[in-house]
Amino acid sequence: MPRLSKLIALYMVLLLAACGFQPLYASKQSADSSIIQKVRIYPVEERTGQILYNRLNDILNPYGNPSQADYKLKSSISISSSSLGVQSDDTTTRKNSRVQVKFTLVHKGSTAKFTIIRNTGYNESDNAYSTEVAENDAIRRNLEEIAEDAKIRIAALIERKENLD
Repeated sequence: MPRLSKLIALYMVLLLAACGFQPLYASKQSADSSIIQKVRIYPVEERTGQILYNRLNDILNPYGNPSQADYKLKSSISISSSSLGVQSDDTTTRKNSRVQVKFTLVHKGSTAKFTIIRNTGYNESDNAYSTEVAENDAIRRNLEEIAEDAKIRIAALIERKENLD
């Protein structure tokens, strides 16, 4: 009987390993995180550039920019807003913030360019301060989402490049 329970336990372990089971709270270094830690991120001007730069650093290089970077990431930001909710007296109640970031990933003379665009709406009120805070928050959220998407695209570009080499 003990032998049968050992076989069942072994079978269960093999079955879990075959289905791709991974412990939820185990610390592991994913394959793409070691790849993307080879990227040097260049700062962007103004406050929006700082937000993007800091978020990209948190995601791509949590231990700081690498001293021996294989890849260089440069970016430029374009922000615009438009009125959505226009009332009969020509006042607006809702605005849309559009953030566009153009990325350039350079590796040994080869260049990959891609653009990520995000739109977020926010309320516009009679109080100028609350409107400005809402607009800044919308821009910050857009930049954070763009940074998350950029990580995925950068990892895919680097993995594809390394598989070709």
